[in-house]
Amino acid sequence: MSIEAADAYAEARKAGKKEEAEGKGLPVLDQILQDPSEYAKERIGIREIPLEQIVGTKTEGRKGAMTGQFLPLLKEDSEFANKWMRLYDAQIEEGLRDPIKVYEYYHQYYVEEGNKRVSVMKFLGGNSIMADVTRILPKKEKTQKSQAYYAYLDFIREHHLDFIDFPKKEEYSQLEKLLSLGKEERMNREKERQIKAEYELFKKAFAQIKDEGMHLSVGEAFLLY
Repeated sequence: MSIEAADAYAEARKAGKKEEAEGKGLPVLDQILQDPSEYAKERIGIREIPLEQIVGTKTEGRKGAMTGQFLPLLKEDSEFANKWMRLYDAQIEEGLRDPIKVYEYYHQYYVEEGNKRVSVMKFLGGNSIMADVTRILPKKEKTQKSQAYYAYLDFIREHHLDFIDFPKKEEYSQLEKLLSLGKEERMNREKERQIKAEYELFKKAFAQIKDEGMHLSVGEAFLLY
């Protein structure tokens, strides 16, 4: 382990202790769902996911080791710290290649395997990470959130544009019209990559101008754009 890694862990832990004092704990998916066995699952497979959408852990085993932003809390001489520092060195030297394992629920990801890798990558300011994704399907309800999410699932099964989400179900139909997409019509991969690149640039620009009084999501703002 390098001195740089040790210094990085100390800095990350200091920030973690501050966040812990503010009461920003790590969300646990099993506690959110209460009874996970009641929910259907859908295997998605290996894909690149945004680090900003990784918001918690699957089980409570890591809840005391990290904060809500995946900042470490355990002492520098702990086994956890040693593994964290080795992962830090590995990322600096050659990059972390093995995918983590996550569960997606309502557009957010919860880590089952790879919490320390997420911690290191978030600390280093990474944008994305490779992950083996399993989707947990929420119960269908008449709420706006539920209807919008199932409209999202229908949309991505038809068009494969899974990086944009909206809070209202009708906004998916609006995007279809703007992109001149018919039902069961998929655009080619080149066009998908172009739209994704435009969306990522827009998301970064939107983050710089958005304030607390602005109630648009990045998806809604992109739709208007």
